[in-house]
Amino acid sequence: GTGDPPPSCPPHTSSAGRHPGVLHATLRHRGSGHLQDVLFTDAPGEWFTQWARVPADATAAGARWVVEYSRVLLPLIDSDALADPERLPQVRRATRDLIERVGAAGGGSPVMVLWTKDDVDMPEAVRDGLARACEQFLPNASHLRTTVTKPESIEHCFVEAIAAASNERRSFETVEPRFAHDPFLAFRGGHVGA
Repeated sequence: GTGDPPPSCPPHTSSAGRHPGVLHATLRHRGSGHLQDVLFTDAPGEWFTQWARVPADATAAGARWVVEYSRVLLPLIDSDALADPERLPQVRRATRDLIERVGAAGGGSPVMVLWTKDDVDMPEAVRDGLARACEQFLPNASHLRTTVTKPESIEHCFVEAIAAASNERRSFETVEPRFAHDPFLAFRGGHVGA
């Protein structure tokens, strides 16, 4: 009814936990009807900051779990944080550390570097420096740019990540009804508000 609360995001995973929250989605191929289950992790950035600095540290256990069990890794480069002069030195160092650690971790998982909030201008020297770090440490990574001003860029990112994880090029649609055009609120399952 009209008094039902709107769909909401699940609570963020606590940085104190040992495993991340996991969001399950079932996707259906548009042509064949083939179903594919996909799990997305919600891991706190603090886990990966610690893992990038001291990978064996006990506080990095959650990040190690994600890296070990993921079929595709999506390190994020936050343009908005890098555009903030006060946060720039710390965020740039943490981002570079993450790029180096993901590269050193190796493994067979595809890596897709996501440049988020691409509509925000960061210093060109910072963008170039991080792009060079990616070339050096993640030479086989693909790069995608996302912005909420173009929701299709976020959808494209998910489609590419799912295809990379399954080693297939398919067009999937969700089984669940679409509740909104905002990609973060669109699919919340039929149980929401019930």
